[in-house]
Amino acid sequence: MSLNVIMRHHGHLFIYDFYTLEKILRDSGFQHVQKLSFNVGNDPVLLKDSEDRSIESLYVECQK
Repeated sequence: MSLNVIMRHHGHLFIYDFYTLEKILRDSGFQHVQKLSFNVGNDPVLLKDSEDRSIESLYVECQK
């Protein structure tokens, strides 16, 4: 939470880790929540991130 206070000063609303995002997604009715890697997923249309951002990105896929 301390990191989120700092990040708000840089324009971010919230920085999620996988476990926090997974809980929110499951509480919202999503299933099969899984953490993936850059350029990995079931729908190639959604694989749009650039590789230079992969080190700072969280890739999660789920179904509802």
